[in-house]
Amino acid sequence: EGGKMKRVFFAHSAQTDVKDVRDNSKRLKEMLERLHDDTYKIVAGRQDFQSNFRGDWDIWQKSVVNRTDAVTGAPVYNIFVVLGKTCGRATAGILKAALEAGRPVLRWDGAEVLDEVTEVRSTDPDDWQTGFKLYCPAQQLSLFEDES
Repeated sequence: EGGKMKRVFFAHSAQTDVKDVRDNSKRLKEMLERLHDDTYKIVAGRQDFQSNFRGDWDIWQKSVVNRTDAVTGAPVYNIFVVLGKTCGRATAGILKAALEAGRPVLRWDGAEVLDEVTEVRSTDPDDWQTGFKLYCPAQQLSLFEDES
C-alpha cells in the first residue's frame, strides 16, 4: 500500500551552502518518489534547527528524533537521510538517537543509492565537522525492496 506522506530529515553539514541544501533536498525527493509509491517531504537539518533549536544542542538532537505530531502522535520524521560517508558531531548525535529508537537511517550517495546505516562511530573526536563515520553493512540494500 503506497501513497502515504513520509517526512524525511535530511542531515547535512552546517557548512553546506543554502543552494546546495535546497538542490539536494529536491533531488532526494524526486529520487524517492520515483522509486516508491509515497509522497515525501524533505526537511533539511538547517530548517529544523532554525525552527526548533532553543540553545541546547543535546536537547535539539534528541527532539529531532523524538518530536511527535501534535494531532496524530506519530513521530515527525519517518526516515533520516545523510549525504556522504562521514558527518559532524550534531548529525552523529541525531543519527545515533534515531538508530537507538529503531528508526531508518540511510546514507545517500547523492545519486541513486541509499544504504542502510547501522552504526555511527567517532573516528576523530576533535573533528566536529567530519569526525564521525557512517557504517553500512549491506551496500546497495534497499529497505523498500522485497527479499523474494
